[in-house]
Amino acid sequence: MLFNSHIFIFLFLPLAFASFWGVKIWMGQRLARRWALVITLVFFAWWHPPDLLVLVGSLVVNYIFGRLLLRHPPRQARGTIALGVTVNLLALGYYKYTRLILATADWLGGGDFVLGAVILPLGISFFTFQQIAYLVDCYRGEADRYAFLDYCLFVTFFPHLNAGPIIHHRELMEEFTNDRRCSSGMVAQGLTLFIIGLAKKVLVADTIAAYATPVFKEAALGTSPTFLDSWAGALAYTMQLYFDFSGYSDMAIGVGLLFGVTLPINFASPYRALSISEFWRCWHITLSRFLRNYLYIPLGGSRKGANRTSINLMLTMLLGGLWHGASWTFVAWGAFHGFYLLVNHRFSAWREGRSWSRWVDTAAGQGLSWALTFVCVIFGWVLFRAESFAASSRIWQGMLGLNGLTLPERHLAKLEQLGLNRAWLGAEANHPAILNFNGELIFWLLGALFLATLCPNSQQIVGLASPHAPAGSRPRWAARLQWRPSSAWAVATAAVGIVAVLYITQLSEFLYFQF
Repeated sequence: MLFNSHIFIFLFLPLAFASFWGVKIWMGQRLARRWALVITLVFFAWWHPPDLLVLVGSLVVNYIFGRLLLRHPPRQARGTIALGVTVNLLALGYYKYTRLILATADWLGGGDFVLGAVILPLGISFFTFQQIAYLVDCYRGEADRYAFLDYCLFVTFFPHLNAGPIIHHRELMEEFTNDRRCSSGMVAQGLTLFIIGLAKKVLVADTIAAYATPVFKEAALGTSPTFLDSWAGALAYTMQLYFDFSGYSDMAIGVGLLFGVTLPINFASPYRALSISEFWRCWHITLSRFLRNYLYIPLGGSRKGANRTSINLMLTMLLGGLWHGASWTFVAWGAFHGFYLLVNHRFSAWREGRSWSRWVDTAAGQGLSWALTFVCVIFGWVLFRAESFAASSRIWQGMLGLNGLTLPERHLAKLEQLGLNRAWLGAEANHPAILNFNGELIFWLLGALFLATLCPNSQQIVGLASPHAPAGSRPRWAARLQWRPSSAWAVATAAVGIVAVLYITQLSEFLYFQF
């Protein structure tokens, strides 16, 4: 069931909300948690009922491993934790990476492996990582003993189940054991954040996808996009991905608030970042936290010298890239960002103590840092979105101007008079225009860029600002957009919600559902 569907908005969510608080008020907190689990299982099974068997099986197996780990000290539980993590990775690998492994084996050995249909269970990447973190905490002695049904609720609570954020067990269990009551302010705050997220998805992400999809589709078919098409397509996807995924996270946090649960923030204006390191502190925050705490630090982190730090960082990003999808392009995307981070760290260490280093902190230096970081991110997203290395290469070539420009004939003639080559300018038949550059396209590209870089983010608007937000990222005029439970905000939020709902003409999956 999708958050941006009529059945969720007008049927499932109202019934779930009313029944949960009814049970909590009349029957108590413990039964309310049990009812929340029932609601979650119905939500999960709605999409593909057989997936429920995979989810329940994963819950039972991991709960047993957790209890075993809690009974023994770490030295006696090394085999148990190794087996528990391996079982999780094997399950994830079967459903998510079998086709990639067989395709790679075919390519390397010339075999002809045949695999039947393997349907990827929704949210398997998210609930697998959450349970691995729980097992590791049990091994370290940092987890409490939970009742089985409470454990199931921590893993599966429906707002974050399908596409995150990745929740730590203490975060959610403490929320469900509080005595928080349903208040009008909390409901208003949750609905506001939900509607902001819905508007991000429906009004911005789905609209701007119409400009990204043709460029990547044509590149996959062998067309070489021109300079303007390549940049427009890459920038459109950069904005589509952000507004789609951050929109889902906003909706998840908003729904959580409706049930009296505060989920962790997953985005903090990442496109305002002044470095790649800052970008990763602000993009998919809960995934970055998981990779840092359960992969990078156990590998040794930065404690074993510069060379070992570089290796640990690259391994972490490679595995982070692979987590996103069953394709070597995702691994390469992880390597891209691993390389970016290595350069970032080395440059930061090299500039310390140099006389010119203060210039980097000036307005001009920060502007250059932002532009360089943002362009690097855009080039990375091309690889993230493209269906193959060849397709991404065609778009990169276009972005570098190697495929020519696309301009109307009247402009071509004027530029030729200035001595520019007509073929390079895109007049050749083998470089046709893909997008129609008009005011509407420019409006959406610049409008989305403005919202992502200069406007306060949704958490700042509703008063849930993250400590990870880039320094100085909140404009002075942002105070005027500070949400408060007032009639004016109620009318404005309702208006945005009505427009967003009217724009739901067909179901559009969230991009991270496929990861």
